[in-house]
Amino acid sequence: MAQEISFHYFVIVFSIFFLTVLLMETSLTISYSQPIENSMMASKEGTSLNSYNINFAQNNTNEVKPSPLKQTTQGVFFSEVECKTGNVLLTKLNQNSSACVTPKTATKLIARSWGISSTTIKLSTESEIKVKSFVEQIVTKCKTKIDCIIDSIKKVSENEKKFITLRTYGGIIGWYEESLGYCHGFGHHLGMFLYDYTGDLPEALFYADQRCGLSQIHGVVQKFVLKESSNTDPKKIDLESICPETFDHTYSLDRWACLHGMGHGLTKSFNYDVFSAVDRCAELDSRWGEMSCFKGAFMENTSEFSRSGEGTFDETDVLFPCNKVDSKYSPACYHYQTNYIRSKPNYTVEGAFKTCDMVEPKELVKYCYYGMGRLNAGNSLDDYQRALNFCEKGNDNYQQYCFTGSLSSLVSNRGTDQGFEYCKFLPTEFKKDCYDVMGKWIIMFYSSDQERKTQCSKAENLEFSKVCINASLDVVILL
Repeated sequence: MAQEISFHYFVIVFSIFFLTVLLMETSLTISYSQPIENSMMASKEGTSLNSYNINFAQNNTNEVKPSPLKQTTQGVFFSEVECKTGNVLLTKLNQNSSACVTPKTATKLIARSWGISSTTIKLSTESEIKVKSFVEQIVTKCKTKIDCIIDSIKKVSENEKKFITLRTYGGIIGWYEESLGYCHGFGHHLGMFLYDYTGDLPEALFYADQRCGLSQIHGVVQKFVLKESSNTDPKKIDLESICPETFDHTYSLDRWACLHGMGHGLTKSFNYDVFSAVDRCAELDSRWGEMSCFKGAFMENTSEFSRSGEGTFDETDVLFPCNKVDSKYSPACYHYQTNYIRSKPNYTVEGAFKTCDMVEPKELVKYCYYGMGRLNAGNSLDDYQRALNFCEKGNDNYQQYCFTGSLSSLVSNRGTDQGFEYCKFLPTEFKKDCYDVMGKWIIMFYSSDQERKTQCSKAENLEFSKVCINASLDVVILL
């Protein structure tokens, strides 16, 4: 009798889920694990669909994994169940069961509140202790040496199961973000390793989260493009398939980061011929998408100069290549050219602003100021007065763009709440522009109109709340 009830229960549960899948027009194979206690589940509020505290998976493409049910009946802790490469583990919220699904399906299920990533749930005590030990050992040994960090995680992955590596990696990212405040460079390198480790773009993107200013996603996509270009002419890589609109929403922050990483990868794939890289970015189907790709391409160019002294530059012309590219590329180019300007001998902040003032035509000067604000933001994420003092060293006519450049860097690294605090701090004449930029970022952070209205209500008065709500990404030159 008990077996019959159990069987009927299973049939009902499976049927409900099957109908859900049909409605979603999604095809998948799924296995359930044993029930777990509600008290052990903890979702991350305010986190995007691709932003869960998991960042690696074992690259054993030919290894067959037992079903979640079989693993748990054999004594495996529910959140330590392993899925085959290319699949991720989710926990169903209402029925307290788990499933191995593709990253695409997982994103849809999470969006519809079917479940959450099982890596946000508590591990066994033994595993929690092990992960904590690994994180402490790595940060103590490596400090801020990225090569050491990656080598250490590799060693963990060679000797430990997938979930241990994921939690160790997540712990390291969390430690550096909290300790350093600005860890963009770390995220890039770790994201590149993440793609190498998984060997699967959708899986790696699902594991990458928004910490360290979205740079883990940048690194994942950069490495994917590089791999594609090793087998295909970079002029022929299918760009539209890399960052599809099926991310959270059309203007998803994760999709924005994906497109930015594409730009990094294209510049490197074209061996730092940044002209060819941005020409490929221009093939994307929206100005918003192009812009993010342009920015990634030019950022990679200046990053390479910082690393090796190479890249597309002219020692006799500090504004090259920005003064030679097509005008639609100029805003993104000047945005990052400030990195190169800063590298010149006898650099001073005042001198850099004067170099920006030399940009022609004059309507492009503001993008150089925007880049100056971004450049300084890493040094003043928690010191708004310092950011204000920095921007005030430039021409009065362009200071507002320096402020908004700082704001964008602040929001992408610290979130919208800190952005609102920054806008409140600015002099009155700059607040409207600040809240407009906030509204643009909120469109990318939040998919629903209600969420956006709730966020914009944090502005200091109704007038600025309306500015925030009415912001648009339909026609935007730089962000």
